[in-house]
Amino acid sequence: IEPIEKVVEYARELFPCLTFYSGQLNTYSSLFIQEGINLIVSSEVIEHIEENERNQFCREMYDLLPNEGFVIITTPRKEVQELYVKRFGNPKQPLENWMSEMEVLNLFVNNGFKKLNNSSITLPNLGFDYPIYQTWLFHKR
Repeated sequence: IEPIEKVVEYARELFPCLTFYSGQLNTYSSLFIQEGINLIVSSEVIEHIEENERNQFCREMYDLLPNEGFVIITTPRKEVQELYVKRFGNPKQPLENWMSEMEVLNLFVNNGFKKLNNSSITLPNLGFDYPIYQTWLFHKR
């Protein structure tokens, strides 16, 4: 699910065997509940959600998943944002609000998820030797 239609169109061209939807998660909740999804992957999304809307974002994912469902989250690490901005400048996004590892953990645990795993990822090909991304695997309790 992607809110920008042009991005969905491009994804459909790249991966014609997959199904992509344009809109918001809650637009398709009844469809996904019927389909019985077991895994939600949210890559590079949460840092673009207003802080006061992040609990709702988590609750919507929680509500869509059956018991024993999983969520994978990736997002830049707030711990290295200042260093990143010094090196590359501010990302040109309407909203860019990086989260610390503790903020991600607390957000998901407080919304009914159990942490199974997390890691930090360095992208050496950027010439930036700090772990810029965090990945998380959560399990619906």
